[in-house]
Amino acid sequence: MAAKLFNIYLCILLSLSVYVLAIFKKTDPTSRFISLFIVLGGLTEIIGQATIKLFKENTTVYNISTIIEWTLLTLYYTHANSTLQKKHKGYFIASAGIAFGVVNLLVRNIHALESNFLFFECMGILCLSLYSLYNLLKIDNDNIRLNKKTNFWIPCILILYQCGSLWSWETYQYMKEDDLEATELLHCLLISNSILTYISLWIIYLLYPKMKRLYV
Repeated sequence: MAAKLFNIYLCILLSLSVYVLAIFKKTDPTSRFISLFIVLGGLTEIIGQATIKLFKENTTVYNISTIIEWTLLTLYYTHANSTLQKKHKGYFIASAGIAFGVVNLLVRNIHALESNFLFFECMGILCLSLYSLYNLLKIDNDNIRLNKKTNFWIPCILILYQCGSLWSWETYQYMKEDDLEATELLHCLLISNSILTYISLWIIYLLYPKMKRLYV
């Protein structure tokens, strides 16, 4: 079951990666960070599949990818929120996460999937997503239709994605050696969470020409 779901996930992710690259120049500068985040996901899976066949190990690829992922998403929120641009707050947040990720990999084992940074990334992106929505809801303008704003839907999608990943991954780490059946189910849930996320992003990009960007 997990293998079938993974193949579906891979098809959705890779097709979306190709699409966002095709329309890259037509998207606004802030949304391009999300486009790069999607492309990074596609490249990570391709390289990950290649390294597992060649070297029987691909955790290093995913460990490095999570740090780049953190960088792209924090830069997205920095450019989407004027309050994070003041005194370069967003860049400090991004730099702190990068430093923590690099030091964590050097101190611990780069060849072991690093759950500490995954937890940090999930919590950090959750906080930035909620903060971005808070800033949108603070705008005193009755004419603003949030359902037409990409900067409303993207944080919503990332909140659901990070919540699903955080719960599933932490449970997976705890149960993987004790309950193989439950582990398989959790693996399926993790993949399903990713499928739902990238389908949602597919919809956002297909509707992109009709939607408006909003910077707060």
